[in-house]
Amino acid sequence: MAALRLVPVLLTALLLSACASPGGTVAVVAAGNLTRNNAPTLSAAVRTVGIPKHSASTGGSSLSSIPPVLVQLLPFNDDRADQDTEGTATAAFGVPMGRIRFDPSPATLLGQVVRTEIAAAGHTVRDDTQGTQITGSVRAFEAHTETSLLYWDVIGNLAVSLNIAVARGTGPQTRLDYQARCTDRTYVWPSQAVIAGVMRRCIGDFSNTLRSDGRAANALRGAESGR
Repeated sequence: MAALRLVPVLLTALLLSACASPGGTVAVVAAGNLTRNNAPTLSAAVRTVGIPKHSASTGGSSLSSIPPVLVQLLPFNDDRADQDTEGTATAAFGVPMGRIRFDPSPATLLGQVVRTEIAAAGHTVRDDTQGTQITGSVRAFEAHTETSLLYWDVIGNLAVSLNIAVARGTGPQTRLDYQARCTDRTYVWPSQAVIAGVMRRCIGDFSNTLRSDGRAANALRGAESGR
């Protein structure tokens, strides 16, 4: 009897897998020195997932515990092996259902996160200053699905490296590596909102780690004193 009760559920899952459409529109968005500024229009199989602008949490943190620092934040580099896609979605039995792209681009997005967190900690962030210099490198930023007959697991990953040095990158640099992995389970086709929610959780984990990272605070203080 229990097996019979599962039949409608399995049929529903199979129908969803067979009939679900990736949907979405194509948007190629980039900034700074990213190589895909002039990328050709992609096929309709690409799902564009918008990520809302990051807002920093209020309250004390390691970054706010040091005296104010003047920071020059340079555009982040996108050092991922594949810059043309940020993930894939599949239906049951591994049937491909389209690629995933994010808007804004990962380098733009993570640069904005770092800018917001440093400014919220009481520091001044500018693009045209001779202050302490921060550069960033995106090493991973992707979402993909792992699928069964009943559900999709949406899995997000990010990895970013920050380099903190005195003005113009002279002298010793401090490299800080961060990464995050997040998951969510859905029993219907994973929408843009679900995928965006997973990546926002990864971004939140990264920003929380950066905010409370004593290494970052010490690097900023040391670079400021070495100017």
